[in-house]
Amino acid sequence: MLGPVVLLISLLASKLSGKSQQPFPQAFAGDRPNPTKPALHQVVPWFIVGFLIVAGLRTAGFIPSQVLQPTTLVASLLTTVSMAALGLGVDVRVVAKAGPRVTGAVTISLIVLGLISLELIRLIGVK
Repeated sequence: MLGPVVLLISLLASKLSGKSQQPFPQAFAGDRPNPTKPALHQVVPWFIVGFLIVAGLRTAGFIPSQVLQPTTLVASLLTTVSMAALGLGVDVRVVAKAGPRVTGAVTISLIVLGLISLELIRLIGVK
């Protein structure tokens, strides 16, 4: 579902933003790209294309089962690193400057998300 969701959000965001995708508005109308049809690289991130290619190769049987376990380990490691990078990119001072209501909402949402995650882990039985 990652691919279709990203594609849908990208299309909606470009329509809702109202910004022109045209880099040179002073060009003649015939020289400008059609703003209703953004270029593929503007709508679909490269990792989605890569994901779909790898999923297709796996489905077609081109990726041997011996490669799956190391690949799963690397994917888990990279996911953990990317989540840490997102967390480290948050400037707590900027969040605090937003005010106590925003800070409280962020804190409460993180606590709720953590509790839901822990409960799902307990229900699934992941050790």
